[in-house]
Parts: sequence; structure tokens; C-alpha cells
Amino acid sequence: MFFLVVLVYNPSVSLNNWHLLRQQRKQMAHDTKFYNSDNSAAPASRHGRRSHAFKSDWYQHDPCTEEQAEWLIQCYRRRGYEVKKALSLDYRHWIISVRLPYSERPPRPSRTFQQRIWR
Repeated sequence: MFFLVVLVYNPSVSLNNWHLLRQQRKQMAHDTKFYNSDNSAAPASRHGRRSHAFKSDWYQHDPCTEEQAEWLIQCYRRRGYEVKKALSLDYRHWIISVRLPYSERPPRPSRTFQQRIWR
């Protein structure tokens, strides 16, 4: 792909900002690179790093009544999760299984109360 980019020098812009504009132009050109395969429309990942997508696993709710089960299914389906409904062994309650995303990384600590000097 070939992009024609014209940078106009503005004397009121400092050299530091001019450098940032050049960085942005390079970044835009970098983001448009594609894999070598002809049939792939997926852009190339940056610097060979994999994206940190969440993995998913089945979570099983405790046995619940028919109304609770329908409410849970409705809430999960509204958000686009895969849901399964099974009858428990006592034939009175329902067991809801849902495929939820999880991360192997611990959550980042909050920086709300951290002093700005230590960031």
C-alpha cells in the first residue's frame, strides 16, 4: 500500500511537536500493514506480541428455581454469553452453566490513592 502524506511546516509549531507529528504519521502507516497472505484481512500484530485476549471457562451456578434460572439466562444472553440449563438430580431445581471470560493475570492495583510522585 502506498500513502501520499504531505507534511506542512508551521513555524509556530515547536520542534518537539513536529517530532510528535512525524511519530503519529509513522504510527498510522505501521497500523495499516497486513500479513503476507492474500486472503487475510487481519492487520499484523505490533512487534510480534500476542494480544492478551481473555480465556473462557464454564462457571456453574448453585441450583436455583425456575424463575431465578430464567432471569439468569436472560441476563447472560443479553450480554452475549453462552448459557446451558440443566435439571438437577432432585428434579426440582435448575443448574445454570455459563461460559465466562477469565484472565490468568492478577488485576492491576488501584492507583487512586497513590502519590503522583511514586507513579
